[in-house]
Amino acid sequence: MTPSYPPYPTVERRGDELVLRLGGYADADGHVGSAEADWGDGAPRFTLYRDGALAAERTSSVVGIDVDPTPGRYRAELNVRAPSLRLSTRRDITLEFTPAHADPDLTLPFTAIGFAPSLDLTNTAETHRTMQIPITLTSQGAASEVRTVGVEVSYDDGATWQKTPVSRHSGAWRTRVKNPARPGYVSLRGHVVNAGRGPRGVATRNAAGTGRPALCRPLGP
Repeated sequence: MTPSYPPYPTVERRGDELVLRLGGYADADGHVGSAEADWGDGAPRFTLYRDGALAAERTSSVVGIDVDPTPGRYRAELNVRAPSLRLSTRRDITLEFTPAHADPDLTLPFTAIGFAPSLDLTNTAETHRTMQIPITLTSQGAASEVRTVGVEVSYDDGATWQKTPVSRHSGAWRTRVKNPARPGYVSLRGHVVNAGRGPRGVATRNAAGTGRPALCRPLGP
């Protein structure tokens, strides 16, 4: 969760307006970036639901939407397709929250999940190796304690997924992933739930390539 326009929050409530700034790229130190591929055929598709009903649709990752002043359960979805990229060819982000009218402005409390695998300068890891991947949890506002963390891995560009073991030691979360024996790509999908039913969910395909030193083509279409 790196705000696309720091230091503004990723999600906030301004009176009866819901403002979301869902950035797509950042390096390990949190510097925000962008990709031209996002503005072609893979332009971001943003969808907002209120109590299960469609409330708004946009083709942008930064949106401001007027919403009902009464409390409601919202689900925000951002879907980006960038097949021209070698990594992060697809990003699916889902946030769930229950905001009410806010005066003054309110930074909504929630936690986002991320991954910090050990890779080389080409974002590549060794084949046929079991990796211990640190899980990053980034919060904004008065987010409650994390209750659940789950991670899944895909070796076929997201056609199938399988759960990975998740552990916590001294407050740090990790997951374990077995890299394929041949060059290919590993996709990760994670979700986090706060004790107070905070927002959850983020998925990124082709998050890390495996196979050193050769670069390799993505699996699947």
